[in-house]
Amino acid sequence: MKEQAYQAFMSAVNNENIRLLSQSKDGLSNIKLGLGITVSMRNELNHIWDYYANNK
Repeated sequence: MKEQAYQAFMSAVNNENIRLLSQSKDGLSNIKLGLGITVSMRNELNHIWDYYANNK
């Protein structure tokens, strides 16, 4: 899990994602960044993020 989270973080700052963010006109909530991880791993990381965000 730690390696997958690191991979997602490092992939999030790649040039393609930076371009995607800079071209967004509708806000950030509808953007799905390329994270270099599987869909199931993305879902698991989102679940963990939501858990901690909701318990803050």
